[in-house]
Amino acid sequence: MLTALRIFFPFILSLGLTYAQYDLVVYGATPQGVTAAVAAAQEGLKVLLLEPGRGVGGVLT
Repeated sequence: MLTALRIFFPFILSLGLTYAQYDLVVYGATPQGVTAAVAAAQEGLKVLLLEPGRGVGGVLT
């Protein structure tokens, strides 16, 4: 997990997302991660969904 954070931190900085306000950050766009992000967004939270791989959906892709 620390390796993934080391990879994503510079990427997040380059996008300027460090200054953004999020209520929830979901790491991993597996079926469970996507479900959690969607459910939180439907409740009105600002959600950031991060995926270290190339695709969204995990085993479902």
